[in-house]
Amino acid sequence: MKRKFFNREKVEVWNKIDLMEERIDYKKLAKSPIPIVPISAVYGTNCEKLVEVITTKVNETMGKRMYQLVASPEFYSERINWLFK
Repeated sequence: MKRKFFNREKVEVWNKIDLMEERIDYKKLAKSPIPIVPISAVYGTNCEKLVEVITTKVNETMGKRMYQLVASPEFYSERINWLFK
């Protein structure tokens, strides 16, 4: 099972893009069959995107979905006020 889990989906990460002399063609990368995320760990470039891609892949592999519920602050004002009493 572990082998199947790790082989199911891949993410390719290119580190040290801050040292590259030529520009990255992001449109070309988007056409890749697996996600390619160029990052610069030193400057934090695209690190949030990498976390997002990994989170999405893990959730897909585990059969989980993420939902974001949006409500106005007025809807939760009574509960929020209770927290800060």
